[in-house]
Amino acid sequence: MVNRPAQRTHLNVEPVALPGEPIAAPATNAATLSSHIRVALQPIGEIAFDGQTLPVLSPDGKFIATQVGPTPSWATILGEEGAPLASTHIERYELTETGPRSLGDLDVPVGTLLSRHANPNGFIVRLRAADVEQRRAASWLSGAMQELPGDAGVDNAGVFSPDHGARVELTEDGRLELVMTEADRGAQRRMIASDATPFISYQVLAPLQDPISLPLSDTSEQQWPPGFLFFHPGAERMAIYVFATTDIVLLEKNSIAGAWFVDGDRWGVFLTTPEGLQFQALGVDSRGVIVVGSAARVLNEAWVPRSTSDPEHPYVLIGPGKSRDMLQLMWMMPVSE
Repeated sequence: MVNRPAQRTHLNVEPVALPGEPIAAPATNAATLSSHIRVALQPIGEIAFDGQTLPVLSPDGKFIATQVGPTPSWATILGEEGAPLASTHIERYELTETGPRSLGDLDVPVGTLLSRHANPNGFIVRLRAADVEQRRAASWLSGAMQELPGDAGVDNAGVFSPDHGARVELTEDGRLELVMTEADRGAQRRMIASDATPFISYQVLAPLQDPISLPLSDTSEQQWPPGFLFFHPGAERMAIYVFATTDIVLLEKNSIAGAWFVDGDRWGVFLTTPEGLQFQALGVDSRGVIVVGSAARVLNEAWVPRSTSDPEHPYVLIGPGKSRDMLQLMWMMPVSE
């Protein structure tokens, strides 16, 4: 996901059959949407990682946890029976104006893996022993651990707004379904691949982190995106599940990660692609259908964007460092024309 060789890239999957259900296509007036955007950048510094697993950021963007050490096998990441334990460790940092400040290693047993989930107080890790996985929450500041109920499993579910959640389900016959849970109408299912594997299932939510974070609005009511952003393995690009219509709208070709952008009534998505970090504007046509403009390049390198709730540092960018086991971090701020 950060310009690494294919075998170390989360989203380098073989093509699979496109879904049989209709996908909403951009309307003809999508060409009128402007994807031009200006940003200001501020380097933060470098942190180590295992060459594959992206760090987890706190929703306010002030802390980050990273998995360091030898790259775990896919069997280990997917929790397969008999897979070797990971030999990585987890480091915590506070992101400051003078660079990442180490908060120390997390005191966890061998075999612990970093999850995708975080909140303002801490983040979740997956512990494995005797082919049984458990979840524990770790404090950002102290590193103190708290056991959580339920099976850890693979990261195949998430909560992305107060009213919306998502999970991925793989059936015995290889159908991969995106299951959206909505407070006002229950679960909605969409098939996104017809010949999938556990590895492909993992890819759908792998480039994301939940819960979603957005800069706080000037109004008392938080603005939430019109849909759920995910990697579509059948279409091999990022896509949006539209809450209002249950349509799926495809984004820029070959995009592998993304983060929402909102500025008043202007919406868009920052996208990680092999050609670099790009921005794609969104609009709504006269029929109420979401349309997408042509993508515009923001940066030449394939940075992975993470949105935060901090209006001064609304995005943290994660990109390749000077060596394969290092990552660069930058703050990104969209600026007015």
